[in-house]
Amino acid sequence: MLHDAEKLLTALEWHGVAMVEFKMGANGQHWLMEINPRLWGSLALSIDAGVDFPWGCCKSREAM
Repeated sequence: MLHDAEKLLTALEWHGVAMVEFKMGANGQHWLMEINPRLWGSLALSIDAGVDFPWGCCKSREAM
């Protein structure tokens, strides 16, 4: 699914944060559900776990 998400975002010439969501069937086949060009709703969980994605995005822009 990561490979498929990367292919989709590359085809869209997307640069930046995005959430790509798939649904996987019992047989392992997956389908695209949605692409959201924003940070995800469960962002607070990653920040609480010590991974601050917004801070990381700001720091990588400073390095440009």
